[in-house]
Amino acid sequence: MRIAAGLQRGCRHGARGFGDVQLGALFAIRARPDTPVVARVAVELPTGDYDRVDDRGTIERPDIQPGSGSTDWILGLQHARPWGGVVFFTAASVTISGASPLLYRFGDGFDLSAGISRQAGKRVQVSGQLSLRQWGHDEFR
Repeated sequence: MRIAAGLQRGCRHGARGFGDVQLGALFAIRARPDTPVVARVAVELPTGDYDRVDDRGTIERPDIQPGSGSTDWILGLQHARPWGGVVFFTAASVTISGASPLLYRFGDGFDLSAGISRQAGKRVQVSGQLSLRQWGHDEFR
């Protein structure tokens, strides 16, 4: 579990605190209001602790540390298209993980989603989405 710019609470082993910070930017590739295409570039910086120890002095598992200890890159594309009062949207992103100083590397990831949304009154919007997530195995040397 990796926490981006947030607090991790309630861990059984006590690894809690501020996690890694993610900074990103969106770029309009196609800025037409009816069919925008937006690219996303982000970097996740290793600002959270990744080497906390338990009460026996052993470093906790990487998946419960507040931070990853690595610099990771996220690249993505988003697209939306209105049609007949419904907006169809798609998004895809790739996460490229780096290795921590402890030589632990979270697996790279791929996300793909598609969905629809429709305004149902002034304050209500109804939407549905299907998502596919594929993550590689973590590596430890």
